[in-house]
Amino acid sequence: MKYGEEKITGDRAKVETFIVTQNTHIPVTYKLRRNEGKWFAYDVVIEGVSLVSNYRNTYSGIVKTEGIGGLLDSLQGSIENYKRERDAKKVR
Repeated sequence: MKYGEEKITGDRAKVETFIVTQNTHIPVTYKLRRNEGKWFAYDVVIEGVSLVSNYRNTYSGIVKTEGIGGLLDSLQGSIENYKRERDAKKVR
């Protein structure tokens, strides 16, 4: 991991990092916001792709086709799958 430029503007900041291996150099930018004196990441941009925008687009598509209830059902299903997988790992 290498650290790049850091830019702070008011209560927001961007920190550039790079995941470096022998064959790759992947840029990862963290977007942060200061809240009550502490910094919190609110977005991660990997190779130019924002996780927030990606999720927003995914959720928007679900809401358009299935409504807000469909989105909530999808999220609940994801939570239940995560819990099942987590619990299965504990048993091993």
